[in-house]
Amino acid sequence: MLYPDNNLILLHLINRSSPFEIQEIQASLNWLVAATLINSTFVIYSTQLTAIGYEGPVTRMVGLSILFKIIFNFILIPYLGAEAAAMATFITYVLLSAGYVAYRDWE
Repeated sequence: MLYPDNNLILLHLINRSSPFEIQEIQASLNWLVAATLINSTFVIYSTQLTAIGYEGPVTRMVGLSILFKIIFNFILIPYLGAEAAAMATFITYVLLSAGYVAYRDWE
């Protein structure tokens, strides 16, 4: 194998990227880092709801978030390119987290 480590592959791609491509990569990573922070902050609500017996609503919320992500990808990617997929991930995590909090407070 030419690159035994995935980090080396990433470095190889970045070293061969144009300034515009690097800017696109940075923008996408910004959205993905924000999405990860949102998800890691609010995933505890999913765990709490599952622990108290609300597996069904959590599963439906996750299913809806997958559907929303697919819809957002179809809408955004043709206009915004690769960054749109990261943006759709962020939007989906925000909606999913809001759903967890709202359901927990509602019950």
